[in-house]
Amino acid sequence: MFAVGTAFEHSGRFVVVVRIHALADARVRPRATVGGFVRVIRRSVVDAVGHLVAEVLGEAVGRLCQTALVFRVAVIRGVHRCAPSVVRPASLAQCRSARKHADDRLQLPVGTRTGVRLVGGISPPDASGAVDSSDREPQSVTLLRDLVSMAPSARDHHPALRCAVGVGIPLLAVLLLGRLDLAVFATFGAFAGIYGRNEPHRRRLATQLRGGGLMLAVVLVAALTARADVGPWGLVLLASVVAGLGTFLAGLFRLRPGGSLFHIFAFAAIASVPAQPPLWQGITTAAATVVIAVILGQAGNLWPRYRTAWLRHTPADRITSRHIASLARESGLYLAAALLAGSLATLLGIGHTYWAMVAATVPLVGQSARARVTRGLQRILGTFAGLVLTALILLPDLEAWQLVLVIAGAQFAAEMFILRQYALAQAFVTPLALVATELAHPTDATVLLADRAVETLIGAFVGIALVLALHLRQRVSREPV
Repeated sequence: MFAVGTAFEHSGRFVVVVRIHALADARVRPRATVGGFVRVIRRSVVDAVGHLVAEVLGEAVGRLCQTALVFRVAVIRGVHRCAPSVVRPASLAQCRSARKHADDRLQLPVGTRTGVRLVGGISPPDASGAVDSSDREPQSVTLLRDLVSMAPSARDHHPALRCAVGVGIPLLAVLLLGRLDLAVFATFGAFAGIYGRNEPHRRRLATQLRGGGLMLAVVLVAALTARADVGPWGLVLLASVVAGLGTFLAGLFRLRPGGSLFHIFAFAAIASVPAQPPLWQGITTAAATVVIAVILGQAGNLWPRYRTAWLRHTPADRITSRHIASLARESGLYLAAALLAGSLATLLGIGHTYWAMVAATVPLVGQSARARVTRGLQRILGTFAGLVLTALILLPDLEAWQLVLVIAGAQFAAEMFILRQYALAQAFVTPLALVATELAHPTDATVLLADRAVETLIGAFVGIALVLALHLRQRVSREPV
């Protein structure tokens, strides 16, 4: 048998798990036992080195932010955190709890024995289980690590491929028809494929129909607004209303992703187009693209391997007055963020003010103030990386069919990383948005890039400021008088 050690943090303590594997029973011949030992050791070494290389490449920036007492190693499976091996005493209950957590996390095979010991680097918890605050990482280190950390993959290539095909086919169709003026309608209709990402097929069908129907309503209102010529301030006001209503309806329909980012983008982009195609043609194009996205969402039923049970889904919680009130507060926050960012961009005389409004709503997604601020900063970092990529795409003056392929590829890459690393996803979302805009209505590429950069900064900082203001208000309200 042989033993392999791995370590990670459990309940504020660093835990080392020793995995002891039996290679063969006593009846196996010595030569076979030695051969099995060599093969298992070789596989273990290759596995450990592979994960170590992937970790070094994937989180190189994050490693620079680690302190001298905390470092990361990759052993066997996953990434765990460990510290210098200063042994600390632990109670039997603590060892049993840590060993159970280790078995659950590592998913050890039946028959594997684990031994657990607590090691140092931080002070042991007190009776309440709290860790000494002096041993915690600085907030700046934690924030920097959050900016560059990447979540594990969850078969992201499946929804990414559906979304890429869902936007590529309609754009190629309008290109072959010589109707690139309909490209913007096809692009936003394809957004229906984003919803119901990993849901079972029946639930995904219902989710995409609701999401696609809401997007069609936004496209229709946007096309009518473009014909009304409401002016820049009217557009900011109406887009802010769309931000609030879109957030409320997305929450009511239980759409994921939630919020109204896509609705703001679709409304303001279409309403800003000066030369509109006939209304029925634009709506028909968007509706046909929604249908394509829904069909692609059910394509997995063709293969028994990916088919899911066609069961009726009953939500765990019902819509209550408390839920409605929470949605109303969230909608008001989205409206305020979009209105402030759009007004500031309009006052500064920057084109494409809706990019600032979209960026302002990004930090509003998250379970904590730190998560929201991190998301806003990731939006900035990812956008500036995406601007470099966009410049390399637009400046060579590619043909229209080449731009369509770029849009489909960017959509695929964005969906691959949108749940794993938001900044990296934004590096592909930026060329996706700008190339789609350039495809429908060619403009000066340098002006387009400059507007995107400035408005992203405006919107992200407005959103972060709102998040911090709300967080400060909540802390003040919790403090005793």
